[in-house]
Amino acid sequence: MAIFALPHKNTTIKVDGDDVALTYGAGEVGYITISLSTAQAVTWWKAVDTISGVYDQSIGLVETQDADHGPKTIKLAISKFTDSAHFVFWKAKFLGIHTPTDHYYFVPDELNGKVVGFDWKTA
Repeated sequence: MAIFALPHKNTTIKVDGDDVALTYGAGEVGYITISLSTAQAVTWWKAVDTISGVYDQSIGLVETQDADHGPKTIKLAISKFTDSAHFVFWKAKFLGIHTPTDHYYFVPDELNGKVVGFDWKTA
């Protein structure tokens, strides 16, 4: 498991060695919208869990699997976040076991009113 700061621009991030395109778009003020999609060749289960708070409370999960490539979205009220938050990326690994991989930290107020898109390109 690796821990990173979430980049502030459209880019490609690495998640357990996989390429994931990170994009930002305009959303509704007062909310952070999370979107997950996967390339056609990515068929094993993938997920992004949004975590907030000192006690690492999950406040929203988006996931894809098999032929369902998304996009899957969730809109989270900014009021659900504390000062600390991060995305936990999950994927099916050996024997299909759902495994947390990398954590990307962010400041919730910086994402207020944005759509954060994750497009899992490689598996």
